[in-house]
Amino acid sequence: MSYRVKVGDEYSDAFDSTWGIMAGDSISPALFLAYTFDFEPPLSNDDIIIQGVHISKLAFADDVIFLLLANRNSPTISAMQDRLSWVEGEYCARVSFLELNASKSLCCIIGSKHRPDAPLTVIGPDGGDPQPIDYVDHFRYGGIHFSSDLRNTFYLNYKTWASKAQNAAYNVISTESFVGTLPIREGIRLYYALVDPYLIFGCDIIIDTIEKNLRTLEKVQLYFLRRLLGLNPRSPIAVLFTETGVMPIRHRRIILALRFARYAIVQGANHFVNLAFRDAIEMHTNGKRSWVTDLETALRRLPLFPVILDITELGSVAGIDSLINKVQKSCAQFLHQSLDTERLPLLKPDIRPIVSTSFQTVLCLRKYLRTVRVPAHRRALLSLLCADHSLAVEQLRRRRYPDKSRIPRECRICRYCGAPTETEIHALFRCEGPEESSMLIDRRMVFMDRVKQIAIGAAGAELVARCTSDTDESAIIAIHFFLEHDDLAPVFAKYVYDILEMFPISL
Repeated sequence: MSYRVKVGDEYSDAFDSTWGIMAGDSISPALFLAYTFDFEPPLSNDDIIIQGVHISKLAFADDVIFLLLANRNSPTISAMQDRLSWVEGEYCARVSFLELNASKSLCCIIGSKHRPDAPLTVIGPDGGDPQPIDYVDHFRYGGIHFSSDLRNTFYLNYKTWASKAQNAAYNVISTESFVGTLPIREGIRLYYALVDPYLIFGCDIIIDTIEKNLRTLEKVQLYFLRRLLGLNPRSPIAVLFTETGVMPIRHRRIILALRFARYAIVQGANHFVNLAFRDAIEMHTNGKRSWVTDLETALRRLPLFPVILDITELGSVAGIDSLINKVQKSCAQFLHQSLDTERLPLLKPDIRPIVSTSFQTVLCLRKYLRTVRVPAHRRALLSLLCADHSLAVEQLRRRRYPDKSRIPRECRICRYCGAPTETEIHALFRCEGPEESSMLIDRRMVFMDRVKQIAIGAAGAELVARCTSDTDESAIIAIHFFLEHDDLAPVFAKYVYDILEMFPISL
């Protein structure tokens, strides 16, 4: 075999290899598939049959799996043993001159209440004594982990890939020890490149019907986004998505599954994916559990705004696209409603340019996350906006009276001026600070002067007037003007950082 190495646009001189195909050569699986092209085991009454087509085997390069139906109450291996005997005696010995390896072969009986008494066997090396094949409770094929437990067949898949995603998240975050704090936009790119692929692995065939499994993936996503934004585990969840533009993994996995359905339906009528998809629709129509049934369950369990599946929508590309739009709309409405809470007064959607039915306006990377470049100022700004700050309105929400009752909002008194509630707007624009120091007032005056300098003319005066207004809504409108302004956003973030420094977390 002759080889050349390509680097850029240049090729090395040709060289020969006397050891056959080199390890990792991309042509290796293709040559193996060509070598075993005529491998067709005889059909059996116990085969998996999809739309009249027998599925006797699956082959992925040199990994082959045989599929046969068995009685779960009293499973028998006779049909599988007959198939293995044919493979060894008819194909391997007479056609391909290969040998089956018992130590690399496994047998898993999914859903059975007990195992057969006798094991499967293959002929030993050089025609020696038969060697048994081990029974297992779980196995991996094509990157997907399967379990023999029908109640949670894919639990190992969630566990394994969530662990890999968590390690990838740790690796991304650990780069901060070398490069400093990650900018938000670059951090999100690393998320999609290194973490998200693990979280969505297998989502086209594994539909999230078991809440416990899905939460293992959500936990990783929430950890990464909170760590990237500098927020604590108690921070609200919705803001992690509405401020970064990252979609909740629950909705994202369903949308990718629907895109896979769209891919399946446009394949040829004899394509196995198309056959399996049409068979799943038929089973669901006949009241039997299938991939479509799991999809219907996942759509119905979307938080706050479930999507009801009309089976006829899966029959066309336009219908599937309509389902995808419904899931996107459900995601937008869920996040929009989650923002509408008294805990997030600065991010209430009725003040921001956000439409509950517009997926693009609810999920997008906010401008201030790009314009505020000082990490400490950005973290302070995010903590203020996302209810993760040191002010009494948030800190005393987490505490209780001795009798375990909640502390009312009107009793979360300002530590300096004694106002009924130490809120975000109060600390920024109304509190006069400690009596022995005018530092807070001085910082506020400096900030107002900077606003007037940057927003020249009547605009600057109007912004100052809004900030000092008696109504919170007017001040919040000014804050969102600051956040959308290229020059005022960094100034406002620095001011927020200075103010929060004067309100330590200890109360």
